[in-house]
Amino acid sequence: MPARVLRVVSHGGRVCGVEGIERGAGTRFRATAPLVIGADGRNSTIAQAVDAPYRRRGSASGAIVYGYFAGLPDDRYHWAYRPGATAGVVPTNDGLACVWAGTASTSFAEQRSVSLDPTFRSMLAAATPEVARSIGSASPVGTLRAYPGQGGWIRASAGPGWALVGDAAYFKDPITAHGITDALRDAELLARAVLDAPRTWHAQLDAIRDYERTRDRLSEPLFEITERIASYRWDLAELRGHLRELSKAMRPEVDALLQFDEMPAA
Repeated sequence: MPARVLRVVSHGGRVCGVEGIERGAGTRFRATAPLVIGADGRNSTIAQAVDAPYRRRGSASGAIVYGYFAGLPDDRYHWAYRPGATAGVVPTNDGLACVWAGTASTSFAEQRSVSLDPTFRSMLAAATPEVARSIGSASPVGTLRAYPGQGGWIRASAGPGWALVGDAAYFKDPITAHGITDALRDAELLARAVLDAPRTWHAQLDAIRDYERTRDRLSEPLFEITERIASYRWDLAELRGHLRELSKAMRPEVDALLQFDEMPAA
């Protein structure tokens, strides 16, 4: 039964469960656990309930409009950058490709029309005229969707009886297409830390704080370079340097992910 968490339950300064309500039935419940994990997105109830402080706050914010189109090549990704504009084509399944176009949030707010379609096509043509021509006047499969942008953050993500993962813990602009990697990586890091630690309260707290330190070490360089790319305050020569830095920032993460194969979880 889907449910909504209303608050965390604490005892002796340690989180030990949640109280919530079942959607539809309206039945209230209490669930206890040795560790409460907030994996509940950008507007995390758990993060707010434990008052998880922000370690870093970003200022860059980019907007994206995207939709799914048929008839595009399914054997390659396409990324395009021009001053003030970005776009990409990402093959998915069922013969569809996700086509997206981006710009700074302030620019998007100025050019957005009542209908997303002309805004999307204008943004796409500004970044990659060839992709704009390839879809022509074809309608997307389903509706176009827009994300107006939001500044990023890194939150404290470990405390007595609680931990955060995913966007609840760490969120950055989606322009680097790295968010799902962040979420899956951190879920694995947290799971392994908890499973490998002795089942005492202090050992578990030490383990989730080790997870947090590893998360910070891998995330902060990616956060920094994403801020620069998402600012749209670059020319193409500067952007090439930013993309090289992005690649460099990913290397420690790749090394950490490769170690997962060498050290099975308990």
